[in-house]
Amino acid sequence: MAKFLRIYRDFSGGLSEAANDNIKDNELVEARNIMPGDGYGITRACGTTIAYSPIAVDYPQLNKVVRLFEGTMYNGQTILSAWYSIPDGLEAWFRYNAATDSWGLVNWEMLAIKDWFFYAGFIYWLDGEALRRFSGTVSAPVALVPMGDTETEEELALWEKVKTAVAVEQRGQRWFYATTDNEIIFSEVGYPNKFNPTNIINISSKTGDTITALHEFNEGLLIFMKHSVYYLAGWDFASGSDIHLYNLNTSSGTAFPRSVCTADNGVFYLGSNGVYRISLSNQTLAVVSENISEGKISGRLYNEGTILDAHAIVWDNAYYLSVEKEIPQTTESGSTYTTTVEYEYRYLFKEKAFFGEFTQGSSCYAIGLGGENALFMGCANGYILRYDPNSCNYIDPLTGESIPIDAVARTKCYDIAGSLAQEVRLQRLEVAARQFSDESSSFTLQIQADYDALAWNTELEWNANTDESLVYGEGLLGVGVWGWQDTVTKEMAVRRRCKRLQFIITGDPTGEPLLIYGFAVLCRKKRIKGSRRGVSAASASPGTDQGGGTG
Repeated sequence: MAKFLRIYRDFSGGLSEAANDNIKDNELVEARNIMPGDGYGITRACGTTIAYSPIAVDYPQLNKVVRLFEGTMYNGQTILSAWYSIPDGLEAWFRYNAATDSWGLVNWEMLAIKDWFFYAGFIYWLDGEALRRFSGTVSAPVALVPMGDTETEEELALWEKVKTAVAVEQRGQRWFYATTDNEIIFSEVGYPNKFNPTNIINISSKTGDTITALHEFNEGLLIFMKHSVYYLAGWDFASGSDIHLYNLNTSSGTAFPRSVCTADNGVFYLGSNGVYRISLSNQTLAVVSENISEGKISGRLYNEGTILDAHAIVWDNAYYLSVEKEIPQTTESGSTYTTTVEYEYRYLFKEKAFFGEFTQGSSCYAIGLGGENALFMGCANGYILRYDPNSCNYIDPLTGESIPIDAVARTKCYDIAGSLAQEVRLQRLEVAARQFSDESSSFTLQIQADYDALAWNTELEWNANTDESLVYGEGLLGVGVWGWQDTVTKEMAVRRRCKRLQFIITGDPTGEPLLIYGFAVLCRKKRIKGSRRGVSAASASPGTDQGGGTG
Protein backbone atom coordinates (compact mmCIF):
# COMPACT_ATOMS: atom_id res chain seq x y z
CA MET A 1 0.00 0.00 0.00
CA ALA A 2 1.54 3.28 -1.16
CA LYS A 3 0.69 6.82 -0.16
CA PHE A 4 -0.06 9.37 -2.85
CA LEU A 5 -0.14 13.16 -2.67
CA ARG A 6 -2.48 14.90 -5.09
CA ILE A 7 -2.05 18.69 -5.32
CA TYR A 8 -4.62 21.15 -6.71
CA ARG A 9 -3.28 24.66 -6.85
CA ASP A 10 -4.68 26.50 -9.88
CA PHE A 11 -8.33 27.54 -10.07
CA SER A 12 -7.76 30.70 -12.12
CA GLY A 13 -9.35 29.50 -15.37
CA GLY A 14 -12.79 30.88 -14.70
CA LEU A 15 -16.26 29.41 -14.84
CA SER A 16 -17.24 26.38 -16.90
CA GLU A 17 -20.60 24.76 -17.57
CA ALA A 18 -19.21 21.62 -19.20
CA ALA A 19 -19.55 18.20 -17.57
CA ASN A 20 -17.28 17.90 -14.56
CA ASP A 21 -15.15 15.19 -16.16
CA ASN A 22 -14.59 17.29 -19.27
CA ILE A 23 -13.72 20.71 -17.88
CA LYS A 24 -10.15 21.71 -17.16
CA ASP A 25 -8.75 21.30 -13.67
CA ASN A 26 -8.20 25.04 -13.29
CA GLU A 27 -11.83 25.93 -14.04
CA LEU A 28 -14.63 26.20 -11.51
CA VAL A 29 -18.19 24.94 -11.61
CA GLU A 30 -19.33 27.94 -9.56
CA ALA A 31 -17.56 31.24 -8.92
CA ARG A 32 -19.94 33.48 -7.01
CA ASN A 33 -18.18 36.72 -5.98
CA ILE A 34 -14.86 34.97 -6.72
CA MET A 35 -11.90 36.32 -8.69
CA PRO A 36 -8.40 35.01 -9.52
CA GLY A 37 -5.88 35.88 -6.84
CA ASP A 38 -2.11 36.12 -6.91
CA GLY A 39 -0.16 32.90 -7.32
CA TYR A 40 -2.99 31.26 -9.34
CA GLY A 41 -5.18 31.29 -6.26
CA ILE A 42 -8.79 32.35 -5.92
CA THR A 43 -9.99 35.25 -3.81
CA ARG A 44 -13.18 36.95 -2.73
CA ALA A 45 -14.07 39.86 -5.01
CA CYS A 46 -13.14 43.30 -3.74
CA GLY A 47 -15.89 45.28 -2.08
CA THR A 48 -17.50 48.65 -2.64
CA THR A 49 -17.74 51.96 -0.83
CA ILE A 50 -20.12 54.91 -1.08
CA ALA A 51 -18.63 57.44 -3.51
CA TYR A 52 -21.07 60.36 -3.13
CA SER A 53 -23.96 61.29 -0.93
CA PRO A 54 -27.10 59.54 -2.23
CA ILE A 55 -29.58 61.41 -4.39
CA ALA A 56 -32.93 61.93 -2.64
CA VAL A 57 -35.56 59.67 -4.23
CA ASP A 58 -39.22 58.85 -3.71
CA TYR A 59 -39.15 55.13 -4.59
CA PRO A 60 -35.91 53.47 -3.40
CA GLN A 61 -36.25 50.28 -5.44
CA LEU A 62 -37.56 51.92 -8.62
CA ASN A 63 -35.40 55.06 -8.75
CA LYS A 64 -32.18 53.56 -10.12
CA VAL A 65 -29.27 55.69 -11.29
CA VAL A 66 -29.13 54.81 -15.01
CA ARG A 67 -26.47 57.22 -16.30
CA LEU A 68 -23.39 58.99 -14.94
CA PHE A 69 -21.38 61.63 -16.81
CA GLU A 70 -18.57 64.03 -15.96
CA GLY A 71 -17.30 66.55 -18.50
CA THR A 72 -16.13 70.10 -19.10
CA MET A 73 -18.82 72.34 -20.57
CA TYR A 74 -18.24 75.07 -23.17
CA ASN A 75 -17.97 77.72 -20.42
CA GLY A 76 -15.11 75.82 -18.75
CA GLN A 77 -17.11 74.41 -15.86
CA THR A 78 -16.70 70.72 -15.03
CA ILE A 79 -19.98 69.10 -14.06
CA LEU A 80 -20.92 65.69 -12.69
CA SER A 81 -24.41 64.63 -13.75
CA ALA A 82 -26.56 61.67 -12.75
CA TRP A 83 -29.89 60.51 -14.13
CA TYR A 84 -32.24 58.13 -12.34
CA SER A 85 -35.26 56.31 -13.71
CA ILE A 86 -38.86 57.18 -12.93
CA PRO A 87 -41.79 54.87 -13.78
CA ASP A 88 -43.73 55.45 -17.02
CA GLY A 89 -40.62 56.02 -19.17
CA LEU A 90 -39.36 59.16 -17.44
CA GLU A 91 -36.06 60.23 -15.89
CA ALA A 92 -34.80 62.81 -13.40
CA TRP A 93 -31.54 64.69 -13.99
CA PHE A 94 -29.32 65.92 -11.13
CA ARG A 95 -26.03 67.80 -10.87
CA TYR A 96 -23.48 67.34 -8.07
CA ASN A 97 -22.35 70.25 -5.88
CA ALA A 98 -18.98 69.38 -4.35
CA ALA A 99 -19.05 72.33 -1.93
CA THR A 100 -22.18 71.09 -0.19
CA ASP A 101 -21.82 67.37 -1.10
CA SER A 102 -25.37 67.40 -2.43
CA TRP A 103 -27.30 66.97 -5.67
CA GLY A 104 -29.28 69.74 -7.32
CA LEU A 105 -32.16 69.15 -9.75
CA VAL A 106 -31.56 69.96 -13.42
CA ASN A 107 -34.67 68.50 -15.03
CA TRP A 108 -37.61 66.62 -13.49
CA GLU A 109 -39.78 64.05 -15.25
CA MET A 110 -38.01 64.40 -18.57
CA LEU A 111 -38.57 61.78 -21.29
CA ALA A 112 -36.17 58.88 -20.91
CA ILE A 113 -32.99 59.28 -22.98
CA LYS A 114 -32.69 56.85 -25.89
CA ASP A 115 -29.10 57.78 -26.81
CA TRP A 116 -26.72 60.69 -26.25
CA PHE A 117 -23.27 62.15 -27.02
CA PHE A 118 -20.99 64.94 -25.81
CA TYR A 119 -19.54 67.43 -28.30
CA ALA A 120 -17.84 70.85 -28.08
CA GLY A 121 -18.85 71.38 -24.46
CA PHE A 122 -22.52 70.46 -24.94
CA ILE A 123 -24.48 67.35 -23.91
CA TYR A 124 -26.79 66.19 -26.73
CA TRP A 125 -29.50 63.57 -26.35
CA LEU A 126 -32.44 61.96 -28.14
CA ASP A 127 -35.71 61.35 -26.29
CA GLY A 128 -37.97 60.15 -29.12
CA GLU A 129 -39.42 63.61 -29.74
CA ALA A 130 -36.43 65.89 -30.33
CA LEU A 131 -32.66 66.26 -30.36
CA ARG A 132 -31.84 68.37 -27.30
CA ARG A 133 -28.70 69.83 -25.80
CA PHE A 134 -27.50 71.18 -22.43
CA SER A 135 -24.98 74.01 -22.12
CA GLY A 136 -24.34 73.67 -18.41
CA THR A 137 -27.11 76.07 -17.47
CA VAL A 138 -29.92 75.71 -20.02
CA SER A 139 -31.38 72.77 -21.93
CA ALA A 140 -33.32 73.29 -25.15
CA PRO A 141 -34.26 71.55 -28.41
CA VAL A 142 -31.68 71.72 -31.20
CA ALA A 143 -32.73 73.51 -34.39
CA LEU A 144 -32.01 72.29 -37.91
CA VAL A 145 -29.19 74.04 -39.80
CA PRO A 146 -30.22 74.22 -43.47
CA MET A 147 -27.89 73.55 -46.38
CA GLY A 148 -28.90 76.90 -47.93
CA ASP A 149 -30.46 80.08 -46.69
CA THR A 150 -33.75 78.41 -45.69
CA GLU A 151 -34.96 74.92 -44.94
CA THR A 152 -36.37 72.85 -47.79
CA GLU A 153 -39.27 70.43 -47.44
CA GLU A 154 -36.88 67.52 -47.98
CA GLU A 155 -34.59 68.73 -45.20
CA LEU A 156 -37.48 69.21 -42.79
CA ALA A 157 -38.81 65.70 -43.56
CA LEU A 158 -35.37 64.25 -42.87
CA TRP A 159 -35.06 66.32 -39.66
CA GLU A 160 -38.33 64.88 -38.34
CA LYS A 161 -36.86 61.40 -38.70
CA VAL A 162 -33.66 62.46 -36.93
CA LYS A 163 -35.60 63.87 -33.96
CA THR A 164 -37.29 60.48 -33.39
CA ALA A 165 -34.10 58.42 -33.92
CA VAL A 166 -33.35 55.52 -31.57
CA ALA A 167 -29.53 55.65 -31.70
CA VAL A 168 -26.71 58.03 -32.63
CA GLU A 169 -22.95 57.57 -33.10
CA GLN A 170 -20.19 59.99 -34.03
CA ARG A 171 -17.63 58.79 -36.59
CA GLY A 172 -15.00 61.33 -37.52
CA GLN A 173 -16.80 64.65 -37.99
CA ARG A 174 -20.14 63.13 -38.99
CA TRP A 175 -23.03 61.94 -36.84
CA PHE A 176 -25.07 58.89 -37.78
CA TYR A 177 -28.69 58.55 -36.64
CA ALA A 178 -30.68 55.30 -36.75
CA THR A 179 -34.41 55.75 -37.34
CA THR A 180 -37.37 53.57 -36.47
CA ASP A 181 -37.70 52.82 -40.21
CA ASN A 182 -34.28 51.08 -40.28
CA GLU A 183 -32.58 54.01 -41.98
CA ILE A 184 -29.15 55.49 -41.28
CA ILE A 185 -29.09 59.28 -41.72
CA PHE A 186 -25.64 60.91 -41.60
CA SER A 187 -24.91 64.58 -41.07
CA GLU A 188 -22.68 66.99 -42.91
CA VAL A 189 -19.07 67.27 -41.74
CA GLY A 190 -18.78 69.21 -38.48
CA TYR A 191 -22.53 69.60 -37.89
CA PRO A 192 -24.67 67.18 -35.83
CA ASN A 193 -27.80 69.04 -37.04
CA LYS A 194 -27.13 69.72 -40.75
CA PHE A 195 -28.21 67.21 -43.40
CA ASN A 196 -28.27 66.77 -47.13
CA PRO A 197 -31.56 65.06 -48.09
CA THR A 198 -29.53 62.41 -49.95
CA ASN A 199 -27.56 61.47 -46.80
CA ILE A 200 -29.60 58.36 -46.06
CA ILE A 201 -28.89 54.61 -46.19
CA ASN A 202 -31.61 51.95 -46.00
CA ILE A 203 -30.97 48.80 -43.96
CA SER A 204 -33.34 46.18 -45.37
CA SER A 205 -34.55 43.37 -43.12
CA LYS A 206 -36.59 40.42 -44.33
CA THR A 207 -37.56 39.36 -40.81
CA GLY A 208 -38.97 42.64 -39.50
CA ASP A 209 -35.79 43.28 -37.50
CA THR A 210 -35.18 46.73 -36.01
CA ILE A 211 -32.04 48.75 -35.30
CA THR A 212 -31.07 48.91 -31.63
CA ALA A 213 -27.56 50.40 -31.51
CA LEU A 214 -24.75 52.01 -33.53
CA HIS A 215 -21.06 51.63 -32.67
CA GLU A 216 -17.87 52.76 -34.39
CA PHE A 217 -15.30 50.03 -35.09
CA ASN A 218 -12.13 49.88 -37.22
CA GLU A 219 -12.90 52.99 -39.31
CA GLY A 220 -16.41 51.70 -39.93
CA LEU A 221 -19.81 51.64 -38.29
CA LEU A 222 -21.48 48.61 -36.71
CA ILE A 223 -25.25 48.62 -37.06
CA PHE A 224 -26.87 46.38 -34.46
CA MET A 225 -30.33 44.94 -34.91
CA LYS A 226 -32.03 42.48 -32.57
CA HIS A 227 -31.17 39.44 -34.67
CA SER A 228 -28.36 40.57 -36.96
CA VAL A 229 -25.38 42.92 -37.28
CA TYR A 230 -24.33 45.03 -40.29
CA TYR A 231 -21.01 46.75 -40.95
CA LEU A 232 -20.87 50.04 -42.86
CA ALA A 233 -17.35 50.66 -44.22
CA GLY A 234 -15.86 53.53 -46.20
CA TRP A 235 -15.15 57.25 -45.82
CA ASP A 236 -16.32 58.96 -49.02
CA PHE A 237 -19.87 59.70 -47.92
CA ALA A 238 -19.96 62.84 -50.04
CA SER A 239 -19.89 60.91 -53.32
CA GLY A 240 -20.65 57.42 -52.01
CA SER A 241 -17.90 55.89 -54.14
CA ASP A 242 -16.32 53.65 -51.51
CA ILE A 243 -19.27 52.98 -49.18
CA HIS A 244 -20.00 49.28 -48.56
CA LEU A 245 -22.60 47.61 -46.33
CA TYR A 246 -21.88 44.05 -45.10
CA ASN A 247 -24.22 41.68 -43.27
CA LEU A 248 -22.00 39.91 -40.71
CA ASN A 249 -22.24 36.15 -40.37
CA THR A 250 -23.53 36.04 -36.81
CA SER A 251 -26.42 34.22 -35.17
CA SER A 252 -27.47 37.16 -33.00
CA GLY A 253 -27.61 40.90 -32.77
CA THR A 254 -28.51 42.59 -29.49
CA ALA A 255 -31.58 43.92 -27.75
CA PHE A 256 -29.38 45.67 -25.16
CA PRO A 257 -27.55 48.66 -26.69
CA ARG A 258 -25.81 49.55 -23.43
CA SER A 259 -24.01 46.20 -23.48
CA VAL A 260 -21.93 47.17 -26.56
CA CYS A 261 -18.31 48.02 -25.65
CA THR A 262 -14.96 48.29 -27.44
CA ALA A 263 -12.15 46.28 -25.87
CA ASP A 264 -9.27 43.91 -26.61
CA ASN A 265 -9.16 44.85 -30.33
CA GLY A 266 -12.83 44.02 -30.71
CA VAL A 267 -16.40 44.88 -29.76
CA PHE A 268 -18.29 42.92 -27.11
CA TYR A 269 -22.06 42.74 -26.74
CA LEU A 270 -24.80 40.64 -25.16
CA GLY A 271 -26.71 38.67 -27.76
CA SER A 272 -29.80 36.48 -27.57
CA ASN A 273 -27.82 33.40 -26.49
CA GLY A 274 -24.58 34.62 -24.98
CA VAL A 275 -21.79 37.18 -25.13
CA TYR A 276 -20.37 37.91 -28.59
CA ARG A 277 -17.09 39.42 -29.76
CA ILE A 278 -16.68 41.16 -33.13
CA SER A 279 -13.10 41.36 -34.38
CA LEU A 280 -10.93 41.42 -37.49
CA SER A 281 -9.95 38.08 -39.01
CA ASN A 282 -6.16 37.65 -39.03
CA GLN A 283 -6.26 35.88 -42.40
CA THR A 284 -8.68 37.98 -44.44
CA LEU A 285 -8.97 41.21 -42.38
CA ALA A 286 -12.72 40.76 -42.61
CA VAL A 287 -14.99 41.69 -39.70
CA VAL A 288 -16.18 38.48 -37.99
CA SER A 289 -18.37 37.67 -35.01
CA GLU A 290 -18.14 34.78 -32.55
CA ASN A 291 -19.97 33.65 -29.43
CA ILE A 292 -17.30 33.57 -26.70
CA SER A 293 -19.64 32.36 -23.94
CA GLU A 294 -20.76 28.97 -25.26
CA GLY A 295 -20.26 26.44 -22.47
CA LYS A 296 -19.09 29.17 -20.16
CA ILE A 297 -21.68 31.67 -19.02
CA SER A 298 -24.56 31.54 -21.50
CA GLY A 299 -26.46 28.98 -19.42
CA ARG A 300 -26.31 31.15 -16.32
CA LEU A 301 -27.50 34.12 -18.32
CA TYR A 302 -30.40 32.48 -20.11
CA ASN A 303 -31.41 29.16 -18.53
CA GLU A 304 -33.19 30.73 -15.58
CA GLY A 305 -35.45 33.75 -15.76
CA THR A 306 -35.73 36.54 -18.31
CA ILE A 307 -33.22 39.34 -18.87
CA LEU A 308 -34.96 42.71 -18.59
CA ASP A 309 -31.98 45.03 -19.07
CA ALA A 310 -28.20 44.88 -19.46
CA HIS A 311 -25.30 47.33 -19.49
CA ALA A 312 -21.53 46.93 -19.62
CA ILE A 313 -18.19 48.70 -19.43
CA VAL A 314 -14.52 47.81 -19.91
CA TRP A 315 -12.26 48.38 -16.94
CA ASP A 316 -8.90 46.97 -15.80
CA ASN A 317 -8.62 44.40 -18.62
CA ALA A 318 -12.10 43.00 -18.07
CA TYR A 319 -15.55 43.29 -19.64
CA TYR A 320 -18.05 44.04 -16.85
CA LEU A 321 -21.57 42.95 -17.79
CA SER A 322 -24.47 43.64 -15.43
CA VAL A 323 -27.92 42.19 -16.10
CA GLU A 324 -31.31 42.67 -14.48
CA LYS A 325 -33.26 39.41 -14.48
CA GLU A 326 -36.77 38.40 -13.59
CA ILE A 327 -36.67 34.94 -11.99
CA PRO A 328 -39.75 32.78 -11.28
CA GLN A 329 -40.22 31.56 -7.71
CA THR A 330 -42.57 28.98 -6.16
CA THR A 331 -43.97 29.14 -2.63
CA GLU A 332 -44.53 26.15 -0.36
CA SER A 333 -48.21 26.19 -1.26
CA GLY A 334 -47.37 25.85 -4.94
CA SER A 335 -48.23 29.39 -6.07
CA THR A 336 -45.74 31.20 -8.30
CA TYR A 337 -44.39 34.74 -8.41
CA THR A 338 -41.36 36.53 -9.88
CA THR A 339 -38.48 38.29 -8.23
CA THR A 340 -35.99 40.71 -9.79
CA VAL A 341 -32.24 40.26 -9.27
CA GLU A 342 -29.18 42.14 -10.54
CA TYR A 343 -26.06 40.08 -11.26
CA GLU A 344 -22.72 41.06 -12.71
CA TYR A 345 -20.46 38.85 -14.84
CA ARG A 346 -16.87 39.55 -15.86
CA TYR A 347 -14.86 38.37 -18.82
CA LEU A 348 -11.11 38.66 -18.14
CA PHE A 349 -9.13 39.30 -21.30
CA LYS A 350 -5.84 37.88 -20.05
CA GLU A 351 -7.34 34.63 -18.73
CA LYS A 352 -9.99 34.51 -21.51
CA ALA A 353 -12.42 33.35 -18.85
CA PHE A 354 -15.71 34.36 -17.26
CA PHE A 355 -16.31 34.81 -13.54
CA GLY A 356 -19.67 35.42 -11.84
CA GLU A 357 -22.19 35.94 -10.50
CA PHE A 358 -21.26 39.10 -8.58
CA THR A 359 -24.12 40.20 -6.39
CA GLN A 360 -23.46 43.92 -5.95
CA GLY A 361 -26.33 45.05 -8.18
CA SER A 362 -25.75 48.07 -10.41
CA SER A 363 -27.76 49.92 -13.05
CA CYS A 364 -24.95 51.84 -14.80
CA TYR A 365 -21.17 52.29 -14.84
CA ALA A 366 -18.72 55.20 -15.07
CA ILE A 367 -14.92 55.50 -14.95
CA GLY A 368 -12.71 58.04 -13.21
CA LEU A 369 -15.26 60.37 -11.64
CA GLY A 370 -13.64 63.20 -9.69
CA GLY A 371 -10.23 62.25 -11.07
CA GLU A 372 -10.21 58.95 -9.17
CA ASN A 373 -8.70 55.92 -10.85
CA ALA A 374 -11.70 53.77 -10.04
CA LEU A 375 -14.81 52.14 -11.48
CA PHE A 376 -18.09 53.67 -10.30
CA MET A 377 -21.61 52.29 -10.48
CA GLY A 378 -25.07 53.72 -10.13
CA CYS A 379 -27.51 51.73 -8.01
CA ALA A 380 -31.05 51.79 -6.69
CA ASN A 381 -32.16 54.36 -4.11
CA GLY A 382 -30.00 57.08 -5.68
CA TYR A 383 -26.71 55.51 -4.51
CA ILE A 384 -23.42 55.87 -6.40
CA LEU A 385 -20.73 53.39 -5.33
CA ARG A 386 -17.13 52.69 -6.28
CA TYR A 387 -15.24 49.42 -6.41
CA ASP A 388 -12.58 49.66 -3.71
CA PRO A 389 -9.70 47.11 -3.58
CA ASN A 390 -9.30 47.86 0.13
CA SER A 391 -12.93 47.02 0.95
CA CYS A 392 -14.08 43.52 1.92
CA ASN A 393 -17.82 44.31 1.98
CA TYR A 394 -20.58 45.26 -0.42
CA ILE A 395 -23.00 48.14 0.19
CA ASP A 396 -26.73 47.52 0.45
CA PRO A 397 -28.23 50.40 -1.59
CA LEU A 398 -31.54 50.18 0.25
CA THR A 399 -29.94 50.80 3.64
CA GLY A 400 -26.44 52.12 2.92
CA GLU A 401 -25.02 49.53 5.34
CA SER A 402 -22.04 47.24 4.74
CA ILE A 403 -23.02 43.62 4.01
CA PRO A 404 -20.89 40.48 3.74
CA ILE A 405 -19.73 39.35 0.31
CA ASP A 406 -21.30 35.94 -0.16
CA ALA A 407 -18.39 34.12 -1.81
CA VAL A 408 -18.75 30.56 -3.12
CA ALA A 409 -16.17 28.63 -5.14
CA ARG A 410 -17.05 25.10 -6.29
CA THR A 411 -14.42 22.99 -8.05
CA LYS A 412 -14.94 20.18 -10.52
CA CYS A 413 -15.26 16.59 -9.32
CA TYR A 414 -11.74 15.16 -9.26
CA ASP A 415 -10.96 11.52 -9.97
CA ILE A 416 -8.75 10.44 -7.08
CA ALA A 417 -8.52 6.74 -7.87
CA GLY A 418 -7.64 6.99 -11.54
CA SER A 419 -8.70 3.39 -12.09
CA LEU A 420 -11.74 1.24 -11.42
CA ALA A 421 -9.44 -1.38 -9.99
CA GLN A 422 -8.15 0.87 -7.23
CA GLU A 423 -9.47 1.46 -3.76
CA VAL A 424 -8.57 4.85 -2.28
CA ARG A 425 -8.68 5.93 1.30
CA LEU A 426 -8.30 9.63 1.98
CA GLN A 427 -6.16 10.29 5.01
CA ARG A 428 -5.84 14.05 5.29
CA LEU A 429 -6.41 17.28 3.44
CA GLU A 430 -4.20 20.37 3.53
CA VAL A 431 -5.31 23.85 2.50
CA ALA A 432 -2.87 26.67 1.76
CA ALA A 433 -4.41 30.10 2.42
CA ARG A 434 -3.19 33.66 2.63
CA GLN A 435 -3.18 35.40 5.97
CA PHE A 436 -3.71 39.15 5.90
CA SER A 437 -1.90 41.39 8.34
CA ASP A 438 -4.85 42.83 10.24
CA GLU A 439 -7.66 40.33 9.77
CA SER A 440 -8.14 36.62 9.62
CA SER A 441 -9.14 34.65 6.53
CA SER A 442 -11.96 32.62 7.95
CA PHE A 443 -13.87 30.38 5.56
CA THR A 444 -15.78 27.11 5.45
CA LEU A 445 -14.51 24.22 3.38
CA GLN A 446 -16.89 21.46 2.40
CA ILE A 447 -15.81 18.19 0.79
CA GLN A 448 -18.23 16.05 -1.16
CA ALA A 449 -17.12 12.49 -1.83
CA ASP A 450 -18.71 9.43 -3.38
CA TYR A 451 -18.54 7.12 -0.42
CA ASP A 452 -20.07 3.65 -0.26
CA ALA A 453 -23.79 3.71 -1.16
CA LEU A 454 -24.21 7.39 -0.26
CA ALA A 455 -22.68 8.78 -3.42
CA TRP A 456 -22.22 12.57 -3.18
CA ASN A 457 -24.11 12.69 0.10
CA THR A 458 -21.11 12.78 2.37
CA GLU A 459 -20.39 16.35 3.37
CA LEU A 460 -17.48 17.09 5.64
CA GLU A 461 -17.73 20.71 6.71
CA TRP A 462 -14.63 22.22 8.20
CA ASN A 463 -14.47 25.74 9.57
CA ALA A 464 -11.00 27.05 8.92
CA ASN A 465 -9.63 30.10 10.63
CA THR A 466 -6.17 30.95 9.34
CA ASP A 467 -5.57 33.51 12.04
CA GLU A 468 -2.26 31.90 13.03
CA SER A 469 -0.03 34.44 11.41
CA LEU A 470 1.21 36.15 14.55
CA VAL A 471 4.38 34.16 15.16
CA TYR A 472 7.41 34.78 17.31
CA GLY A 473 10.75 34.59 15.56
CA GLU A 474 14.35 35.36 16.34
CA GLY A 475 15.71 38.27 14.38
CA LEU A 476 19.20 39.47 13.68
CA LEU A 477 21.66 39.64 16.54
CA GLY A 478 19.35 37.51 18.65
CA VAL A 479 16.75 40.26 19.06
CA GLY A 480 13.24 38.85 19.42
CA VAL A 481 10.71 40.29 16.98
CA TRP A 482 7.09 39.74 16.17
CA GLY A 483 6.19 39.21 12.53
CA TRP A 484 3.44 38.23 10.14
CA GLN A 485 3.45 34.96 8.28
CA ASP A 486 1.93 35.46 4.80
CA THR A 487 0.78 31.94 4.04
CA VAL A 488 -0.52 29.31 6.42
CA THR A 489 -1.42 25.69 5.86
CA LYS A 490 -4.33 24.07 7.65
CA GLU A 491 -4.68 20.31 7.97
CA MET A 492 -7.85 18.25 8.19
CA ALA A 493 -8.14 14.54 8.92
CA VAL A 494 -10.52 12.88 6.46
CA ARG A 495 -10.25 9.07 6.73
CA ARG A 496 -12.85 8.24 4.11
CA ARG A 497 -12.96 5.90 1.15
CA CYS A 498 -13.82 7.50 -2.18
CA LYS A 499 -12.97 7.58 -5.86
CA ARG A 500 -14.03 11.18 -6.60
CA LEU A 501 -14.23 14.35 -4.52
CA GLN A 502 -15.17 17.98 -4.88
CA PHE A 503 -14.16 21.09 -2.90
CA ILE A 504 -16.68 23.81 -2.00
CA ILE A 505 -15.37 26.99 -0.37
CA THR A 506 -17.78 29.44 1.22
CA GLY A 507 -17.16 32.53 3.26
CA ASP A 508 -19.23 35.59 4.09
CA PRO A 509 -17.87 37.09 7.32
CA THR A 510 -18.14 40.86 7.23
CA GLY A 511 -14.82 42.61 6.76
CA GLU A 512 -12.64 39.53 6.20
CA PRO A 513 -10.61 38.91 3.04
CA LEU A 514 -10.16 35.47 1.55
CA LEU A 515 -7.44 33.94 -0.61
CA ILE A 516 -6.99 30.22 -1.24
CA TYR A 517 -3.81 29.05 -2.93
CA GLY A 518 -4.68 25.39 -3.28
CA PHE A 519 -5.34 21.97 -1.77
CA ALA A 520 -3.29 18.83 -1.22
CA VAL A 521 -4.83 15.42 -0.57
CA LEU A 522 -2.86 12.58 0.99
CA CYS A 523 -4.41 9.26 0.11
CA ARG A 524 -3.55 5.59 0.18
CA LYS A 525 -4.22 3.35 -2.80
CA LYS A 526 -4.50 -0.38 -2.96
CA ARG A 527 -5.91 -2.86 -5.41
CA ILE A 528 -9.37 -4.20 -4.78
CA LYS A 529 -9.09 -7.74 -3.43
CA GLY A 530 -10.97 -10.60 -4.98
CA SER A 531 -13.69 -12.23 -2.88
CA ARG A 532 -16.02 -15.22 -3.13
CA ARG A 533 -18.69 -13.31 -1.30
CA GLY A 534 -22.00 -13.82 -3.06
CA VAL A 535 -20.73 -16.69 -5.18
CA SER A 536 -22.38 -20.08 -4.52
CA ALA A 537 -20.44 -23.30 -5.01
CA ALA A 538 -21.60 -25.56 -7.83
CA SER A 539 -22.38 -29.19 -7.02
CA ALA A 540 -20.12 -31.76 -8.67
CA SER A 541 -21.56 -34.84 -10.38
CA PRO A 542 -19.71 -38.03 -11.45
CA GLY A 543 -18.46 -37.79 -15.02
CA THR A 544 -18.13 -40.44 -17.72
CA ASP A 545 -15.12 -41.49 -19.64
CA GLN A 546 -15.24 -39.71 -22.99
CA GLY A 547 -12.46 -41.81 -24.47
CA GLY A 548 -14.68 -44.90 -24.96
CA GLY A 549 -11.97 -47.30 -23.79
CA THR A 550 -11.75 -49.61 -20.79
CA GLY A 551 -8.91 -50.06 -18.43
